[in-house]
Amino acid sequence: MCQTAPATVLGQEELYPSGQVPAEHLRRFAGLAEEVAAAESARTAVERKRAQVLALARKSRLPDDYQLACASRLKHDEICKMTTGLRSRIEQ
Repeated sequence: MCQTAPATVLGQEELYPSGQVPAEHLRRFAGLAEEVAAAESARTAVERKRAQVLALARKSRLPDDYQLACASRLKHDEICKMTTGLRSRIEQ
């Protein structure tokens, strides 16, 4: 039988770090949210670049699709899905 941990009830003084007003606490969270957004943007850019590199490698046919999958740690069908639209744009 699974037991849950007892609920902890926090008092008003425990909700904000000592000496910090609620507005400052919210500003810190806003700063963290901006950092997360920047990290997500960077991740999207890296994923886009990876897809382009994979599409170019598939176009060159130097590594076959299965070697490419092994080298990229992706499944063959994932590479095909990622690069299908990109291959036609690269060939132009």
